[in-house]
Amino acid sequence: MRTVLEMLYDGKIDPAEAVDVTDAVYQEIIKKHADAEKYLKQRLSEEDICQLDKYSDLEFERSSIYAYRNFRYGFKLATLLMYDLFIDNTAHKE
Repeated sequence: MRTVLEMLYDGKIDPAEAVDVTDAVYQEIIKKHADAEKYLKQRLSEEDICQLDKYSDLEFERSSIYAYRNFRYGFKLATLLMYDLFIDNTAHKE
């Protein structure tokens, strides 16, 4: 049986794809976002639409960086927690 670390390394586990985004709250936010974008694009000039698209691209990039850093922090925190549990467990055996 392969370890989680091996599967992660080999790309068999992709944390970004494993996130469940099917809940109703998330879906409602996606719908509101799409409706707001559609509303703006119907009323903006072509130049303003280009600016809105650039803004959206930057927002996506910012959000992706934040998600990655948040994942990385969570992974480090979980590792430290496991380390603390291991150290605490071995301290009681002495």
